[in-house]
Amino acid sequence: MPYAGAGPQVFSQHGSYANREAIVASPQTIERAHSLGEVVTAALEAGLQVEVLREHLAVERDPRGTFLVRDDDGLMRLRVGETAVPVLYTLVAGSAGKRLLKGGDVIGLLTPPGCEFGLNRTGRAPRRA
Repeated sequence: MPYAGAGPQVFSQHGSYANREAIVASPQTIERAHSLGEVVTAALEAGLQVEVLREHLAVERDPRGTFLVRDDDGLMRLRVGETAVPVLYTLVAGSAGKRLLKGGDVIGLLTPPGCEFGLNRTGRAPRRA
């Protein structure tokens, strides 16, 4: 999938990100890739105040099962040459003047660039690399 700006991409495959072997009624999906810049700009243009923007270089599993390599520490990374590049990011934004996070709150939102995944079902924030 392109990083961003290529318009809608049509894919047809059985299964889902949760279970690649699942039988689904409609295997066709239409997905759009949005760059991190597009997402942050959209939040700001909507009048939201960004509280946290954090990129994550490692994850515990590969949601698509095809891109990431498991390293000796058990975490999975996407590498360009020897350099790990971000695979997920956390963005927390809310109405201006209303803080969503207090003190040591931890957010477990996982959104890989170019993909649409929801909340981290483990309730834990991703590990930092």
